[in-house]
Amino acid sequence: METIISGAQVLDGTGRPGFRADVGIQDGKIAAIGDLREARAAACIDADGLTLAPGFIDLHSHCDALLAQPFDRQQELMRGRVCQGITTELIGNCGFAAAPVTPATRPLVEGMLGFLSAAEPLSWNWRTTADYLAHLERSGLVLNVAALVAHGPIRVLAMGGVEGRQATAEEIARMRRAVRESLEQGAFGISFGLVYPPGQYAPTEEVAALCEVVAAFGNGVGRRRFANFHQRGGTLESLLPSLEEIVGVGRATGASVHLSHDQVVASHDWVRHAEADIALSERACAEGIDYTQEVFPYTSVGTTLLALYPPWALEGGLRAFLERLSDPVLRARMRHDIEHVLPEWPPWLPGRWPINIVRAVGWENIRIAFVAKPRNKPFEGRSVPEIAARMGKSPFDAVSDLLLDEEADIQQIVIGITGNLNNEEGMRLFLAHPTRAFCTDAWDTGRGKPHPGVFGAYPRILGKYTREERLLSLPEAIRKMTSLPAARLGLTDRGSIAEGYHADLVLFDPTTIADRATFEHPRQTPLGLPYVFVNGRAVVWQGEYRPQPAGQVLRA
Repeated sequence: METIISGAQVLDGTGRPGFRADVGIQDGKIAAIGDLREARAAACIDADGLTLAPGFIDLHSHCDALLAQPFDRQQELMRGRVCQGITTELIGNCGFAAAPVTPATRPLVEGMLGFLSAAEPLSWNWRTTADYLAHLERSGLVLNVAALVAHGPIRVLAMGGVEGRQATAEEIARMRRAVRESLEQGAFGISFGLVYPPGQYAPTEEVAALCEVVAAFGNGVGRRRFANFHQRGGTLESLLPSLEEIVGVGRATGASVHLSHDQVVASHDWVRHAEADIALSERACAEGIDYTQEVFPYTSVGTTLLALYPPWALEGGLRAFLERLSDPVLRARMRHDIEHVLPEWPPWLPGRWPINIVRAVGWENIRIAFVAKPRNKPFEGRSVPEIAARMGKSPFDAVSDLLLDEEADIQQIVIGITGNLNNEEGMRLFLAHPTRAFCTDAWDTGRGKPHPGVFGAYPRILGKYTREERLLSLPEAIRKMTSLPAARLGLTDRGSIAEGYHADLVLFDPTTIADRATFEHPRQTPLGLPYVFVNGRAVVWQGEYRPQPAGQVLRA
């Protein structure tokens, strides 16, 4: 065999208790499990005292633009993800993706992906989802990648821009054709970002019309596809209506539906609202709706600073927004809305808003993660009130002037997601619930200070919440990182340790594994995770990152 891992405690990903065994790897697959003392291999790993698990499957990646970089750059940007044990990830989340595009829509899609992109420009030598996936294969991948078709580029393609209006029947027909084409080209489903433009302008009827395509496609062709949702809010005003919208779309269309990064935003009664969220999901499943969720292990999240502004201000894309922000009258209107407007349902009507982040969490819980210009670098990692004090301006004027100076390319960290830095009880309910897979929702563009989840999410779960706090058992934690997300994707040869499965494997020390990434120092690799294999090839060996094009593009 090529590699034998001997004497490991094997957690096969199903949730069953572990067992001691040797595991042999040959031709990228798990060739044998059992007593392999008589077998020979080119490489042997003594795994006594270590746990062997399937490679972690992250259902919530935003690395679409990062994976499209040439391999030498891509492997640098993916270091934190691979070194924490991720071997497969799902891209195209929250309505953001790099395809499909045309020469006319590319600038708009490129602007939408700005906060998810590295400094180096992309070739953009693709148009369709098939073209984009082929580009990834030619460039080489350090891990496996599955893709969703995203509503954002589809809507821009059909409507000719970031339109803040409802689509016509003809435009919805165009979207439906584009969704079907991407599904035929291997997309695992569709994603909606209903708090971001252009998704926030789409009524439920448009969403359901596209989910009908997914439901019909999944019934007869290949794996069952699904619709993935960044819900329309998550604050008290919109939490339950936004979840009921997702469940209702599943009920009406028959589509499998999935909730991204399950969360309650700044309720200050996180437990009660998390319980209401969970109860709704359990009722939906009891009704027979295929409704699943994922959750990350932090009470903070990274996103674009543009998410602070009302929907009308973002119509037309980045250039249009910056022009409005430079207009004193329109800028004053933005400030008024941020200070006074609360979400109402339905939020896509003119003048309404799915989520007002500033009203929900307060300026003090918003930190700047990345700015490009050297003169603004001291602001990275600082809260908005700190920055405002240094600039001698109000918080609104400070961030608005920064956005103008940086041409809207600013990343932020928002604290107050199902808890805060001192209270994680609501988040713990989600982490412990058996239907909720684990995810990162974190990325590293190589700029600024990314969210610590890009290096630490899975080790944090295994160390802090499993070993130290005993929130869940180790077999259950591994199940929620492996076979549970594999089932959502319909993968039948990954996510478990079984003969014939792809050798995506993580070898870790359950007594020492821990995250080291922090807000101040986010690019710190975890402790206690010395080996990671992707399709049988070691990309982490004895704790050293050894990137190579071992990954594959997965098609549904």
